[in-house]
Formats: sequence, C-alpha cells, structure tokens
Amino acid sequence: MYRRLDVVSWRLQLQGLMHRSATDAMLVRMAASRDIAALRILAGVVVPSGLGVRQQAAIKAGGIQTSDLPLNRFVDAVAPESEVSRLFATRVALFVTSKFTDAAAEAQIREQLTIWRDNAERLQPLLDGSFLLKELTPVSQNLAALGTGGLQALNYIDSGERASESWKSDQVAMIAQMKTPKADVLLAVAPAVQTLIEASAAPR
Repeated sequence: MYRRLDVVSWRLQLQGLMHRSATDAMLVRMAASRDIAALRILAGVVVPSGLGVRQQAAIKAGGIQTSDLPLNRFVDAVAPESEVSRLFATRVALFVTSKFTDAAAEAQIREQLTIWRDNAERLQPLLDGSFLLKELTPVSQNLAALGTGGLQALNYIDSGERASESWKSDQVAMIAQMKTPKADVLLAVAPAVQTLIEASAAPR
C-alpha cells in the first residue's frame, strides 16, 4: 500500500498539488530562513497529537479552537504520518530479527541515530530566533536523547555485552515520558528506538 501511495503522491505533486511542498514553505516562513535542513529533520520524525489534545490545551489556556485560528504552528506543517519513522521501524525490525547480523540495516540505523543525536545543536539557533518555533526546544532535545540512547544500544550489541537492566529501565522510562505531547506533536520514532534498547538488554 505504501509503495502505491508514494507513486500516487508524486504524480499528484506533478499535477500541481502542494501536499508535499507546502510543508517546506510553512517551515521557511516560521523560521524566517531558507536554511531549514535541521528543522526538516525534526518535522520528518513527528506526528500531530490530534485535534482532541489541541482542543483540551486551548480550553485550559482559556480559549477555544475555531476556524479563525491561524494555522501557523509547527504542528500545522507536519504530515499526519511519519514516513521516516515507518522506514526506521522496518530497519530496526530487520536488524533485530536477523539476530543483529544484518550489517546494512545496522549501518542505516546508526547513521539515522547519529543525525538525530546531533540535530538539536544545529537546530537550537533557529528555534531561539523564532517565536513560532521556540516551543519545539523540548521536542528537539528529546529527539537527541533518543539518538543517544539508540546509539548506546547499538554499542552494547556490537560489543557483545548485554545492556544492564537499570540502564534499560532508565531509557524506557525516559521514552514513556515522551508519550506526553509537546508543542502538540509526538515523536513517532520513539517506539522503534525502544525496541532497539530492549533488544540490547535481552539474553543473547
């Protein structure tokens, strides 16, 4: 299904639809900069938390969601599903089911985790410079933490050493906290990173 959807999506874009290009345009406006590479990385791994969550947050803040509300936040720009997260989860599943022998999958996983670990430092100046993006700082920091935890899990696996239960518990607890939306978005990559962390502590 996803292969078919990808082909149809690109064909629709060639016909002039802006369901893909609109995201970059919105990110450029929010950042007031054309250099949105780091922001695009973050946008690729999150999904909106849902209209119900946003409505509750608005009510707590003393307002309501109406059709007059400007759709100029990061959550309004990101896709409803994360393709990056779906592909990453597939690679993690391949790596774990291969009993950690799939070198190609591991290389792709390590590359992706390294990008996520380092992205917060690259992105922070952009967040500090835009009032529309400041709310993303904890989301960006959580992505970096996921990258760090995932890389440590890979290091345990490569060394043949089993990760300690205390380390695994700390990492899983951290990921559980990420299930609470921040800036009305959720990190869709968190479950796959948790799978990798748990695998590194399992008997081998």
